[in-house]
Amino acid sequence: MRRLLVALAVSAGVLVCPSSASAQLDLLEFQSAVDAMLAVDPTLDPPPNDGKKDFVVGGVQDSLGFRHGISAHSGPAGEDAFGHVSTQSPTGQKQRWDDVVCLAVLGNLAAIGVRGRFWSPGGEKFPEDTIFVAQDNGPGGALDRWSYAVAPSAPETCASHLSFAATAPFIRNGNILIHDAMP
Repeated sequence: MRRLLVALAVSAGVLVCPSSASAQLDLLEFQSAVDAMLAVDPTLDPPPNDGKKDFVVGGVQDSLGFRHGISAHSGPAGEDAFGHVSTQSPTGQKQRWDDVVCLAVLGNLAAIGVRGRFWSPGGEKFPEDTIFVAQDNGPGGALDRWSYAVAPSAPETCASHLSFAATAPFIRNGNILIHDAMP
């Protein structure tokens, strides 16, 4: 009888406190955000689905009709930021920033700093540093927000723009998934 009680206690403990070895997020929500990203730019690689890293992934149409594909990740304190952001205007002009230099994530808010060299349709490279902000308001993306940061500044200072994410315009459609590795 004692062994049975111990076995039940261990089983209940596993259900209540699952192992941290399963640090991945909900696969369906992650895949939904990756699909939205690929719908905007099929050349982007998604960030790793690693619960120990901060990341932002998704594809959206913003309030002005621009489409954005986002794939960015970093360590849990924003270190080693990496990723890409693609944009397509309503007229079809495409831009891509291949140098994410800052990723700040706080709960469901994110700011992404990108450095220089966006690519135009003709393959030209133009210098343009900017910061994008996002808010993930749950599965499916219906209430997500996305915008350029309001005030221009160095992309390495993206963390100082997190507050803009909560007031960014709602997206028209798409899905953004933001993961904060810090509890």
